[in-house]
Amino acid sequence: MFVFVERQGLVPGRGMVFSSFPDLGAALIASALNREGIETKFIEGVNRWLVRLLSDPDKLLYSAGRYDSDTRAGRLRKSFSVLGPSGFRDQVEKTISTFTTNAQNDFFSIELLDRAIGIIEAAHDIFEHEMESMGPTRHPFVIELAEEIASHSPRLAGFSLAGYPEPVTRSVIELLARKHGIPTVGGGWITLGKNIRELEEIRKAWGLDWMAGGPGENTLSMLYEKMADRKIDIPNLVGRKIEKPKMLPTKDPAPLTPLFDQLMDRHYFAPATTLPLSSNTGCYWKKCAFCPQGYNISPYREKNPELLVEIIEQGVIKWGARHYFFVDECISPGFAEKFCRLILKKGIDHVHFASMARPEKRFDRNLLELMASCGFEELLWGIESGNQRVLDLMSKGTRINEIEKVLELSHGAGIANYGFLLVGFPGERRYEAEATLNFAKRHRAWLDGAQLSRFVVYSTSEVGKEPEKFGLKLANKLSSREVNVLQVEKGLHPRKEQDSMYAKFVTNYNQYTNGNYVSFPHRYYASHSLLSLLYKKRSGLQANQT
Repeated sequence: MFVFVERQGLVPGRGMVFSSFPDLGAALIASALNREGIETKFIEGVNRWLVRLLSDPDKLLYSAGRYDSDTRAGRLRKSFSVLGPSGFRDQVEKTISTFTTNAQNDFFSIELLDRAIGIIEAAHDIFEHEMESMGPTRHPFVIELAEEIASHSPRLAGFSLAGYPEPVTRSVIELLARKHGIPTVGGGWITLGKNIRELEEIRKAWGLDWMAGGPGENTLSMLYEKMADRKIDIPNLVGRKIEKPKMLPTKDPAPLTPLFDQLMDRHYFAPATTLPLSSNTGCYWKKCAFCPQGYNISPYREKNPELLVEIIEQGVIKWGARHYFFVDECISPGFAEKFCRLILKKGIDHVHFASMARPEKRFDRNLLELMASCGFEELLWGIESGNQRVLDLMSKGTRINEIEKVLELSHGAGIANYGFLLVGFPGERRYEAEATLNFAKRHRAWLDGAQLSRFVVYSTSEVGKEPEKFGLKLANKLSSREVNVLQVEKGLHPRKEQDSMYAKFVTNYNQYTNGNYVSFPHRYYASHSLLSLLYKKRSGLQANQT
């Protein structure tokens, strides 16, 4: 058996606790292993602990009492004094209901969401305090996880890693090795863009037997079969029994139908069953200077649209899933046309799609109207800048007039437009950053929502690899703010200018969009606002998230 421990469940306080939808990568790995006759078991981590803690408001409040007023847990205790015991208990119960019953009214309540986030973050603080005071390997939750994994007698335990070696995952791995002798392998977003030496450093830091770079469908099935060999020769793998590791472009496995069954029972942050789709591997443009897609050593490949349609048919029948989100960097116009024609040919109706896309002229009137007719309701466009010189600096490959036309045509087809905007790119002047806000304001009738991001340097982007080309000097160390983000010593716009622009955008959000959808904020809000695109809940949403 192969046991897969979900990333979201083992990184308390980092990223979203409750995923927007079942994890596609995990489902693809399960499909690949299943095809090879390898049984797979998914184990959910900290989500279960949070549900348990939130189910006992009195214990939650008692634990929060050990914190000063400046901590999140301390602020939770302060909110108790305002609400009173019964009011506090009621708020916690509403929070747990939001995450366990798919209560749509609660899901779309910004006020409740604010309260829920505060309570969940405070619970993280409490958990981290317990881990520190008890010692990670002695904490009951860590012991419980390790024992549950061991109870399945797995031949191999896999961990999807999202960030630094935090104590929960590292301690579970330690217990598995020391007490149970179970081999472990890691992978996930932390490996993006890493070379052999860096992968080996990560492996040692986490105490893993092996570390895999790149997609895991082929690598894990090969490791599972060969781990008993005297020597292991598997591309994109470092660790035990591997003498000369090598990084090679990874071939896609044969077409897979993702196995979502084991993932459907967990708590995830959505008002209805929502499944992810992937139309490709990599990015068909792959030239944007700020983008971390440089990590992808695999060639760009489009998936078989007939397979995706089959997944949708199964999703509707097996799980009642009528909402789907394409998790790719961007869907290509050619794939979108083939996919939509198949959906219409099969007669699949009452399904809803959202996808990210590049605002290029190939998205013409005919294609956008076709997409609207088969269920595409929202497109999230990588607009980035309202200034052509800055777009050229970014190597975006798009033109301002083409972007404007695509937004107009998409709006005319009845598809909602969501724009990704970016300020602070190296070399951008203040008036050029203002031009991005002015672009949104000028076309707010066509923009149902937008996100303004402040520029950061990803280690695997062109800027990260050749900073001098963009007039930057990097500190050559990762930021604590975001995974794979490098700190800048010299050459970047002052952070306070970017923060000022961001505050202006958020405060005056309805000047830059027509206000149908809220902006993407960070962390938990991203899940909420992303899914609001799929459920077309427009009334009552406020741009009140800074």
